[in-house]
Amino acid sequence: LLMHLTDVHHSNMKFVDNVIENWGAQPYLLRRGKATVSLQLNGASSTPKIWALDLSGKRIGERKGSLSDTGTLSFQADTLEAEIPCLLYEIVRPAR
Repeated sequence: LLMHLTDVHHSNMKFVDNVIENWGAQPYLLRRGKATVSLQLNGASSTPKIWALDLSGKRIGERKGSLSDTGTLSFQADTLEAEIPCLLYEIVRPAR
């Protein structure tokens, strides 16, 4: 499980001198974040499956990744790539 976390707040939150004056309400506001993720995997011979997860942990789509000759898995993480916000990725190595 990989977590790609950005800033998340309630709508209409109000701060005064770094103190929360009003907690606001839903919907949540999520700051967009993009990152290139690179993970060194020991003994990897084929590219793992990468699943984007919603905030409840449900799979919402597969992401493309690449595996280098040196065993580095790389993929793009984007909190708002799909219509459903994504802060979590499940990385599943193929069975040997």
